[in-house]
Amino acid sequence: MRQGKINAPIMAFHTVYREPSKTMISGREAQHETKNINGVAIDKHIPTEAMQKLMSMTHLFEMRSSCQGDSPRHLTFAIFRPKNQDEKFVKRLVSILNGMSLKASYDRGLGGLYRVCVSDYLWYSPENEGKFRQWWEALPIKLRIAFKKASQS
Repeated sequence: MRQGKINAPIMAFHTVYREPSKTMISGREAQHETKNINGVAIDKHIPTEAMQKLMSMTHLFEMRSSCQGDSPRHLTFAIFRPKNQDEKFVKRLVSILNGMSLKASYDRGLGGLYRVCVSDYLWYSPENEGKFRQWWEALPIKLRIAFKKASQS
């Protein structure tokens, strides 16, 4: 766990590569077209239904950030704040997510609360649109399962 004084793109980079970025990665470097989902601007290529499901899971977590990504430097990711802020729970959750074909990590955000990042070596492009859609569409299901397992441990 790192103390969270890093932005979302750097957290995603670290989550996937397991090392810090050698350079600053600004969220403003990559500008994507957006669409409005539940009053929030979401990157255009993130599947709407998947994001709606994620945003509706408020009993488990609060969505904090997402990105469709566009390169090995700017990866696709979702960052959320678990409602259960117990460190043991968060560690179990991240361990379970890492065992589910996801890359996951956690830290404390600027407000001192735990946040979890899920990502992968993946970003939107027309060439990998199918894999990209599958990843996002599976994410709400995997999160629901992981939260249930982490709560039972």
